[in-house]
Amino acid sequence: MAKKDIRLRQSIPVHKRLAVTSWRLATGDTYRSTGLQFGIGRCTAMLINKDFCNANAKRAKEFIKLPETEQEVLQSIRLFTNKSPFPQVVGAIDGCHIALKTVPQDYSVVIQGVADASFRFLDISAGSPGSIHDARVLRLSNLHREIEQGNWLNGPTKQISGSEIRPLLPFKQTRTLSERQLRFNRALSQARVVIEQAYGILKGQWRCLYKAMVEKTSRVAITILACCVLHNICVDVGDPSPIDIGR
Repeated sequence: MAKKDIRLRQSIPVHKRLAVTSWRLATGDTYRSTGLQFGIGRCTAMLINKDFCNANAKRAKEFIKLPETEQEVLQSIRLFTNKSPFPQVVGAIDGCHIALKTVPQDYSVVIQGVADASFRFLDISAGSPGSIHDARVLRLSNLHREIEQGNWLNGPTKQISGSEIRPLLPFKQTRTLSERQLRFNRALSQARVVIEQAYGILKGQWRCLYKAMVEKTSRVAITILACCVLHNICVDVGDPSPIDIGR
């Protein structure tokens, strides 16, 4: 993020560059509006945002990662028992659409995320066209390959709580369900809602994702990933979420 001074002008200091990007991602303002807010040009605001998001994306694996040890997996399972009685859940998985404003027709990209009980993202796959079904997004993701190759979910747990298109399915309400089946559906729903809340917090804090996104198509996935990194950092430091503020 830091830049060197040149003979003709001084570089913009790091704290201001961070403020520019944080403002842009947190408000969803255009680059022109962001530039006016900080007394810089539109192109300068765009370049600062690009540098910041690139730097965050390069370090994403440090902040967005699946539990690696058996102890970490067991800890994730223990935390999830406070959210749902469903057994052996490490994370909840679902997709989320992000609308784009920079294309002539209605268009969106899909985020596939896995969140733990603290609403922290364990895995993110972003950038697939919104027309692709969630099940196909899963099959094309690194998460699916990791599981298929036995690199994850090979320890004390075998379950990620999901929605209707993923392996854990609720009993359909096409007939009268038994009390046991109803309890299963409730427990699965309580586990799955965690990822929906995580997306709500993400979009509430980084409102560039809440509105129709004003960004070049080639930059969308990196911007989403950068916001997810910032989301996890906020969770780690105990920064209050929009849900906490609203209580």
